[in-house]
Amino acid sequence: MMKKILPLIHAPIETYQGTSFILSILLAYENMSDAYFNNYVNLQCNNTDNSYKMKLEFADVAWEDYRVSGIAEMNLYYLKNIHRDNFIDFIKERIDQGNYLIFYSIDEYYLSYSEHYKNDHFSHDTYVYGYEIDCFCVMAYKERKLSRFNIPMMELLMALYCHESALDDLSFCTFRPNHAVKEIFSLEKIKLSLSDYYHSEHTGNKNTSLVYGINTYDILLSCVRKAILNFGTELAYIDLCPFRLFWEHKKVLKDHITKINESIILDDMINGMINDIESKAMIIFKLMIKYSLNNDGHILESVVSYLLQLREKEEKLIYMLLIALGN
Repeated sequence: MMKKILPLIHAPIETYQGTSFILSILLAYENMSDAYFNNYVNLQCNNTDNSYKMKLEFADVAWEDYRVSGIAEMNLYYLKNIHRDNFIDFIKERIDQGNYLIFYSIDEYYLSYSEHYKNDHFSHDTYVYGYEIDCFCVMAYKERKLSRFNIPMMELLMALYCHESALDDLSFCTFRPNHAVKEIFSLEKIKLSLSDYYHSEHTGNKNTSLVYGINTYDILLSCVRKAILNFGTELAYIDLCPFRLFWEHKKVLKDHITKINESIILDDMINGMINDIESKAMIIFKLMIKYSLNNDGHILESVVSYLLQLREKEEKLIYMLLIALGN
């Protein structure tokens, strides 16, 4: 084939490109698009006061989760087993078979779209969903924005095979949607996820070292308060990623409430509350961006106040949803 581009739908989350990529795939297939509404409710993070180590993320939406549930097939390949001269044809063949590709560690020194291009060696993940004549279609961060664009095939080749001595440790995965599976929207699944979120629990394989659900507010607050106490030092630096994911969670929760409304009639107060919560979460994220630019400590005090107010309001919202769903 001269060209093969697999379908993707723009996902409502962009903080972590791996999570965004898989959701973009799920939304592109009618038989599995409801996986969005059956998941992406509960949150998890590390128990820390360091925002750079927090890793706030949606629970149970990793690639492996979808393999285990049967929604997709995955295969792992090692570069050491693929000769450099055969790599491009090998990748094209995988795409021809309907596989999306997950490259965990690519040296962005060789990728012209990256800020690291010919400046420094920096390993990051990149995701491939198609190819054209001399290019691969990728999803990656470009100019600090998650985007879809084409890169020359030779750039991907160079970025992966540049360090011959490291090939033994380099691997990548394919992810192919299972067309025989039909994911059906389930109020019971949403209710369980909302209950886990409300009670800061995790049904299933709970990791006792992680913080779940509404208690992730405590970790965000700890990170901000630590920055306040250490204002003027390096300890006052704060990673924006958890605050962006925090806002995206409220956007996603808003989508879920809209979906629930298709099955049962929710109180108008619920709809008004989620609009306000999403709006204030966006304000928090914008305040954190502002803080990162001008280093004004008063902004952090405002963020603490917003987080405390929002937690109380969100707890009330989730409680009302659980009552409406019969919990």
